[in-house]
Amino acid sequence: MPTPSFQIDEELLDEFDEVIFQKKAAGELPRDASRSDILRQLVEEYVEGNRNSSLTPTATAD
Repeated sequence: MPTPSFQIDEELLDEFDEVIFQKKAAGELPRDASRSDILRQLVEEYVEGNRNSSLTPTATAD
């Protein structure tokens, strides 16, 4: 499996980790779920939700 790398603002990552911690405490996520597990699931859900969508930007009227 490839190992992607990306940069993210440290404050945003801290907030993401806090959300993960809270969801684990509430039983909404498995206690052994890692940040990588969650990101992988989010990417899978994004792809599934956009599989039939065009990724080409479209012009919108402002």
